[in-house]
Amino acid sequence: MLAVSDLVAGTYVFRLTVTNEQGGSAYDDINVFVKEPEPPIVDAGSDKRVMLPSDTVTISGTATDSDGSIASYRWVQTSGAACAMTHATSSSLNVSGLRSGSYRFRLTVSDNAGLTGYDDVSVDVTLPSVADGTPDQSVGLLPASVVTDVLSPHDSRHDNAEAILGELTSHDLENCHVRIFDGSGKCLYSGVWTSEKYSEIFSESGLYIYNIIKRGRRIDAGKICVMH
Repeated sequence: MLAVSDLVAGTYVFRLTVTNEQGGSAYDDINVFVKEPEPPIVDAGSDKRVMLPSDTVTISGTATDSDGSIASYRWVQTSGAACAMTHATSSSLNVSGLRSGSYRFRLTVSDNAGLTGYDDVSVDVTLPSVADGTPDQSVGLLPASVVTDVLSPHDSRHDNAEAILGELTSHDLENCHVRIFDGSGKCLYSGVWTSEKYSEIFSESGLYIYNIIKRGRRIDAGKICVMH
């Protein structure tokens, strides 16, 4: 029996020669093929799309190793705004606190030989779309099509109602008429804007359209995505 050690990748030929008492001999060869160890094959899953106000997503990855076993998983964020990640050392990652924009996450997997493989997955977070088909009859204008801002659950501006529209529009609302629509175009409020109206109208998460009107003319408009 022959024991061989310290082999590296390549092809080896070993010959066994046998000689009898009369001096006759014969031999046979055997080939040994040594391959480089294979890294894990990683699939981080299909790209995801999330629509606000939902701000969470679960990403499930998989990995296989043809000549060994999986030793560890590790998720990292490679691009996008700050967010919260849990279970980052398992095959499935939970992400929360997402905001509008694009995110990219990488799953890196190590095997029992210390080799690694990785794959990336994208998450696109979008604002709700709204059909701008509800005219403001008194001024003959449509609500704006651009989402102006997102108010997340921990946004301090939730406590300063009058400052929200004033900050977004850069207008003094004291002498303005404000109209608020929901995502379907239904008018929720039409009148002078007060802090009491904020808690009354924006009590639920969703997309809202605002029109700022002064002397019968719309001077500003936009959309706010509110998340509680």
